[in-house]
Amino acid sequence: DQAGGNPLYAEALCQALQQSDAILLDRETGEVRWTRLTPTLPVSLHELLLARLEELPLTHQDVLKRAAVVGVSFEQQALLALCQERMSEQEVFVALEGAIQASFLSRVGETTYRFNHSLMHETIYETLSFAQRQAWHSQVGDGLVDRPESSFELIAYHYLRGADVEKAAQFGCQAGDKARERGIYAGALEYYEQVLALSEAPREM
Repeated sequence: DQAGGNPLYAEALCQALQQSDAILLDRETGEVRWTRLTPTLPVSLHELLLARLEELPLTHQDVLKRAAVVGVSFEQQALLALCQERMSEQEVFVALEGAIQASFLSRVGETTYRFNHSLMHETIYETLSFAQRQAWHSQVGDGLVDRPESSFELIAYHYLRGADVEKAAQFGCQAGDKARERGIYAGALEYYEQVLALSEAPREM
């Protein structure tokens, strides 16, 4: 009833119940029963995902929040650069493994991770203040600039959401120019419009 036909909600609900040891499966009969009084469950997927996030150790939560800024899919190097001010590489890797075990993330390559669901990524991202998002996006952008394999589009994405207006304008225009050269005019226009909107965007201190 609570899933309301949403398969993601049903999956997240079952995972939360399993992790809380609230249900017990009798493998001989196939019967499922409560191990204690029925727990009070969140009434929305957003609340459910937040409740699951809050069950993790604080270090794991911090790593997931920083990962959400890097992107739905992210390289471990970009995340490590964003985390280095607060924790060691070993702590980050332990947190990533914990997030995988808790079904928040999956490893999709040797050094690449991805949030299992876009709603999971969005929910975690929304826990951050506007100012925190800006600061971390700018830091990610700074790290990408130093990596020759980084694309203008990805750098521009982070700077346009960051706190450095000058760099946002610079790389936003470069990404727009590159899209225009490729004949992707709608994409180029989107970048140019974002750059033009920078002067009107709210900038929190």
